[in-house]
Amino acid sequence: MPIPGSRRPDGPGTPSAFSTHARAHRNLDLLLNRLLADEEIGFSYDEREKRLVWSRGETIPGLDPAIYCKCPRTGAILCYAHIGHAHLRSGWDYGYVYPPEYGGLDCLSNMRPEQCEDYRPAHTARR
Repeated sequence: MPIPGSRRPDGPGTPSAFSTHARAHRNLDLLLNRLLADEEIGFSYDEREKRLVWSRGETIPGLDPAIYCKCPRTGAILCYAHIGHAHLRSGWDYGYVYPPEYGGLDCLSNMRPEQCEDYRPAHTARR
């Protein structure tokens, strides 16, 4: 009598090359669908991290700070819901207060909201 949970090397419990290949394709399809969805609606960010970074933006008098803030580098008005949307003027992403190449740390305490690169004016681009 076989031990429960044990598999024979040539038995039905042994994964075949076909099932492994099919599983790899299924995983690839799931990944591609996720990437396509992210591209359409913006990347998924951890909500807690996003709120922490957003809180470091400059407030704009007369506008709700939970929805709008000003980019410290460019002065652009950013919209909280537009994170990761580089095609929008109000699109934003995480930016460094002090870039790592200049000695800054790569951590949330060194992050702030910044206008996406596509709409950043040339005179404010990082050197």
